[in-house]
Amino acid sequence: MCGIFAKAVTKQLCAKGKQTSCQDLLPWVQSISNHIWWSAKSCDGNAEVLKEKWLSILHHVADIHSWTSANFFLQCEHPQLTPTERETKPWLRPGSPAHTALQSVVLDTRLLKDIAKLNRFCHTGILEVYHSLLTKYCPKRQHFSYKGMLARTQLAALDHNHNTGRSPATTKKGNKKQYKIVFPKAKKEWIAKPIYETKSYGYLDEMLAAVIHLRETNPTIQRKHKATPPPTSVATNIASSTRPPKSTVIEKYKRRL
Repeated sequence: MCGIFAKAVTKQLCAKGKQTSCQDLLPWVQSISNHIWWSAKSCDGNAEVLKEKWLSILHHVADIHSWTSANFFLQCEHPQLTPTERETKPWLRPGSPAHTALQSVVLDTRLLKDIAKLNRFCHTGILEVYHSLLTKYCPKRQHFSYKGMLARTQLAALDHNHNTGRSPATTKKGNKKQYKIVFPKAKKEWIAKPIYETKSYGYLDEMLAAVIHLRETNPTIQRKHKATPPPTSVATNIASSTRPPKSTVIEKYKRRL
């Protein structure tokens, strides 16, 4: 849900930034999107804190890093900016067209109502990672039998569950996280992605050892449960209607009216 919300806000900000008088807003779009994620992640489930953290962006972009118009969140949590950083940041002047445009988005009544629902920091990131991993075990361009598909899906789930929650990889000194830069077709710009620790497949050795041990200690062991049978009615294709005669389809293709 965080991703959908951030995408919608980004779209609104980009539309505002295309106006000649509001072009100063564009350099802040990505930072504002990141701010949404940070606000949802760091609010500890408190919707009011989340709302105040979101509203704080109006102060930050104007180089104002502490305020009194809130109950819980009264100052920015980022490190103190150096003089050079404060001079080079494209701050927005309060009352300027760009800042006013940002206000119209941030203070939107419907948006403020929706953002409170992000307090649990729910997003589909982990599910998307699993689906990406699944295509490595079950390539879409290759056909598998029902049993083969079932086994490959189970292996993908084991791999995903065992390697979820890996820590970010760090440099040799251990004081900096490692990143790689990629150029996604959808974003059409270079972005940074964190690199995580190398995956572990130790669970496979444990599974194989357990199988061998079970066989050695029980030479006459029989399969306790039958394998899941394939569905009795599997469609021959993805069509939602009965296949018409070929001649009918060709005639329809050639007919102009």
